[in-house]
Amino acid sequence: ANVECFTNNMVKSLYAPGGNASKFLTDHPNSTAPQTGVHLYHFFASLCSRKVQMMMALKGIQFESHHIVLPAYQQYEAEYVRINPRCVVPTLVVDGHVTTDANNILEYIERKWPDSELTQAQLREVHWQSAVCDGMPIEALTYGANPDGDNRPNFMKKLSKGSHEHKEKLLRAKIAQDSDDRRLVEAYEDKLAIVTQYKIVINSEEEMRSLFQQAVADVEALESSLADSSGAFKQHGFLCAERVTIADVEWVIILHRLKEIGFLDSAMLARLPHVAQYSEKMEATQAFRQGVSAYMTPFFIVPNVLCPMLKAKCCQRK
Repeated sequence: ANVECFTNNMVKSLYAPGGNASKFLTDHPNSTAPQTGVHLYHFFASLCSRKVQMMMALKGIQFESHHIVLPAYQQYEAEYVRINPRCVVPTLVVDGHVTTDANNILEYIERKWPDSELTQAQLREVHWQSAVCDGMPIEALTYGANPDGDNRPNFMKKLSKGSHEHKEKLLRAKIAQDSDDRRLVEAYEDKLAIVTQYKIVINSEEEMRSLFQQAVADVEALESSLADSSGAFKQHGFLCAERVTIADVEWVIILHRLKEIGFLDSAMLARLPHVAQYSEKMEATQAFRQGVSAYMTPFFIVPNVLCPMLKAKCCQRK
């Protein structure tokens, strides 16, 4: 129990605002960001990026795409860090004003491009479900092995192996390289602390087991909510209201990732029939197809992911 408490508290605090560089930004003016129009800095396979991509599609928001290739570590390049000092994606820029952190961005989008109003009870349920999603340590579940059976695809295991150690090395090099730029150094130091803590988590069998057990509990709680005969799903087909909300966007993206890592497999879905039905319904929406599926094609991946990665490898060898 003590290990579980330590693990959950540790993981949930990793991305909470710490130093100045790691604080969330909301509609913050930034002279280095594009000054006109709507711009999204994102990576097609990033869970947090997918949340925002789907939300943008849901709202019909047109934006200029800036693809940040995470496997090529473009999130650590000075040009990007000056826009988002948290060294993560996504980042939303609207007329030179920056908003960071996926959940913060979702709420910003909801305020700026509102749909029909929700009741207070519906809002409470949205906020509750969103908090559950935000607390799920998806990075750890993606990069760390399940001690009771690692079902991740081989390519994912290969990409994950030694990833955090490499990030530590790269960030230390960035700190030395940009030692005369205090803002960059602060950003890199904050990110290095997060990477190091996550490395501790994913390398601990006990802690990873605790996280996967908590993920099971969270998905089972979702099953109960969906199965409630008086709940929104039974009445309207969505989790919290008569329409798609932030909670639906977050949950379908998380469920999709849990399938990708082999955790939410056919056997588990058979035990969670409402989760299976809900996931299938949400993945069939136009918003998911446009905001997620459209990026998962060779037409997008080859020029926007593979080519930049090959270019980065060639530069490293020079």
